[in-house]
Amino acid sequence: MQNNTIHEIKRMVQEREGIPDYKQRLFFDGKRLDDNTILKTYNIQKGSTLELILTTIKLYVKTQDEKAIELYLTENNTIHDVKEMVQKCIDIPVHRQCFLFGGKQLDDSSTMKCCNIQNESTLVLTTTSFKLCVKTQDGQIVEIYVTEYNTIREVKQMIQKCEGIPINKQCLYSLLYRKQLSDSNTLKYYGIREGATLELLLAIIVRVKTLSGKILTLSICDNSSIFPRESWNEPTLHLVLRLRGGMFDETSGRVDFNALPSLMQYMHVPERHLVHDKVHAGIACNYCGKSEWKGARYKCSECFDYDLCDDCIKMSKLLHDVQHNFSELLDPENQNDFPKVVPVNPVTIVPILPTKKEEMLNLLQEEEKRRVSPELQQKYYEVGSDPTSGKDWMDVTDQMQHELVREFGYSDEAVELLRRAPQLYKDDPAFQTTQVYVRNNIASIGNLKEGMPAPDCSLVPLNNDKTITQLRSLYQPGRPLVLLAGSHTCPLYRYISHVLNDIYKKYRKDVDFYMIQIREAHASDVWPIGNIVNVKEHRTLEERLTAARNMVEATHLKISVLADTMDNTFLKLYSPWPFRFFVIMDGNFKLVGMPKEARYDTTDLVNCLDALLDEKSPESKPDTPLHKKRRI
Repeated sequence: MQNNTIHEIKRMVQEREGIPDYKQRLFFDGKRLDDNTILKTYNIQKGSTLELILTTIKLYVKTQDEKAIELYLTENNTIHDVKEMVQKCIDIPVHRQCFLFGGKQLDDSSTMKCCNIQNESTLVLTTTSFKLCVKTQDGQIVEIYVTEYNTIREVKQMIQKCEGIPINKQCLYSLLYRKQLSDSNTLKYYGIREGATLELLLAIIVRVKTLSGKILTLSICDNSSIFPRESWNEPTLHLVLRLRGGMFDETSGRVDFNALPSLMQYMHVPERHLVHDKVHAGIACNYCGKSEWKGARYKCSECFDYDLCDDCIKMSKLLHDVQHNFSELLDPENQNDFPKVVPVNPVTIVPILPTKKEEMLNLLQEEEKRRVSPELQQKYYEVGSDPTSGKDWMDVTDQMQHELVREFGYSDEAVELLRRAPQLYKDDPAFQTTQVYVRNNIASIGNLKEGMPAPDCSLVPLNNDKTITQLRSLYQPGRPLVLLAGSHTCPLYRYISHVLNDIYKKYRKDVDFYMIQIREAHASDVWPIGNIVNVKEHRTLEERLTAARNMVEATHLKISVLADTMDNTFLKLYSPWPFRFFVIMDGNFKLVGMPKEARYDTTDLVNCLDALLDEKSPESKPDTPLHKKRRI
């Protein structure tokens, strides 16, 4: 029995069921069985079950000599399947066949159903293929047979079958036009005919990881140089948007650990500019929209047809561009009032600011209420849930602060006072406890310096709260140790955790990494910002360890994690908040990272590690393979 062919099995089915053998398709273990192959080849044993599928389409193939080939298929058969059947009938190689249906060339991978080929349809077979030469980088000539209707992608598929080079690593160039050929265009489009030669260059695959973790795969080819096959590299580029937070953003009034922005100085507008009886008819204020107002009209010296009314210019010049100046137009009916040249002394205004401590404190108290309101928390949640939106929670805070001062009748410049109030009234306890970001400010420059010994402290493993690990026990002679700290409620960490994993993966053979779980950056019961991750302030060591374990699981962090003790020793010694890298080697600091506008910046870390590894590596010359690998 095992020596029976599949065709003989079909004849047996025909004799018993009356189903013509040409309408039968037999499958075993998901594979279609060839008529001329015996059962033994497919390991079909006694008691095995074959699946029978009946063809539903009778197809005619019209050859160039006007003969018709009759084929039977299912709607899921592909054009390539048809070509294989034709090859068995008239011995024309698959690669030399071209099918036309409705005047259009059919793609090999398309099915009967996709091409809308119905029962008793007719395909036109042409064999207008020609030999195309493809020159590889090592000088080898690959010959393939194509038609002028083949696309460049189809040519690449043929090359892949011949040479095994993946399609996405192929760049085809026309030696005649010296241009790269696009996958979607046909050979006919480029005028490529019999005798043409294409040049094949190998592309470098670059993966770009976006903020949300999505991987974009790009194929980059440089036709000015040749990339040997053995040096194909697939580096990952990290696409990181500007992320803000902590005490290093304008919304907190700080631009550094201690620095405060200077309050802008303003000059008084002469009284005659504020009281005027003429009406500005036919002019609309570009900010509030009103027209026909009395008083001065303020025209931007930089922008065409941009005006502010007297009320809006008094509120804030910042309603427009702070870099632009305004000139006064007192009499709209007198064209001579329109200045031909920007005045030497441009218009300046007096901002409306809170003048009393009580007024400032009222602003701070209202700001605190709005920060924890359900409406603002919902906005925090929306921007925090979509890291690709182009906004973050600091933008929500900024908008809220501006809306607040306007509602109180102040100019936009009052926001600067709001943000620096705790520093203006640093001796008043009320100003040190009203705002959440002042109460929870743990940002400190610390006293750690590069070159000094790293202080030791106790840390707790995540799997055993009874065990204490001393930081110094993590050191290995001659091997760099990277320390960083964070928490799951920190949006900066969540957005960038995949980058930390990539850095760890790149250096883990030569460098040790540890992340320290410190107090939550935005605990839901202390400083909520939408509670995208709902973790309360750690009250016990077990709560801190649980939070750390959940953080590792949720962010797929590959770096080893230890927890700070409940007296926050690591936090106090290292001042790692909002985010800093530390590199220790042989017990001494090689890098004490500094936050850069509250962004995760790995440049200093990578440069430090590369320098340390190059110093200890015998292959430290710039042209060595090891150096090239790290430079990628």
